[in-house]
Amino acid sequence: MKKFKILVGVGLIAALLTGALALYAGVAAVRHLAKLGNDLPVAQHAQALKSTVESLPNIAKTECLGTAQGLLNLDKLLSTPLKESLQNLSQACLGETPHHESEII
Repeated sequence: MKKFKILVGVGLIAALLTGALALYAGVAAVRHLAKLGNDLPVAQHAQALKSTVESLPNIAKTECLGTAQGLLNLDKLLSTPLKESLQNLSQACLGETPHHESEII
């Protein structure tokens, strides 16, 4: 019985130390992230990334997604020429007009 009490006591102490260490690590991580967020270079990089993302073309149109999903259909992909499929995808996603054969060099 005495060995069991010692084992339970050591287990409780280990659990308390583990909990305290996890709490300390959590607080340290939050402090580090708060300090990192207030850094000027990080804020500048975030603003630059935001402006870059806003300037990207909008490719998430429904026509684009429908055309891309349609190309995943093997029967449709094999029945139409690859060049025509890619032109349709380009037109749907990027809004490009199809090029005529005479324009291609």
